[in-house]
Amino acid sequence: MFPTGLVGVALLVLRVSIATSLLIHAADRCSQLTSCWMTIGFALTALPLCLGLFTPYVAVFSGVLQFLALMSDGGNRPQLITSIVDSGVLSVLGPGAYSIDSRLFGRKLLELPPKK
Repeated sequence: MFPTGLVGVALLVLRVSIATSLLIHAADRCSQLTSCWMTIGFALTALPLCLGLFTPYVAVFSGVLQFLALMSDGGNRPQLITSIVDSGVLSVLGPGAYSIDSRLFGRKLLELPPKK
């Protein structure tokens, strides 16, 4: 759930790339003056993804937002589809070691009492 090293860095890069894509979608929606709620949703979802805060839930939420954007007006279809897939992958893989989630819910040592 919280891999370190190169895999942890790869998950960090994946989180930042999805957040960047969300901000691009938010700016695109803001310039088109379409849905204000989707623009706010895209922008507010980007920060927790960058920080790695509640990553699986935020990734699913961002995927749903992007799916709604895809269904509502199409937008940039290839970019949205790629970003939806990336969000799904991130929700399954988790945030990695370089995240707030790893500090909150990270590795813990479970010591079992000796058998009697």
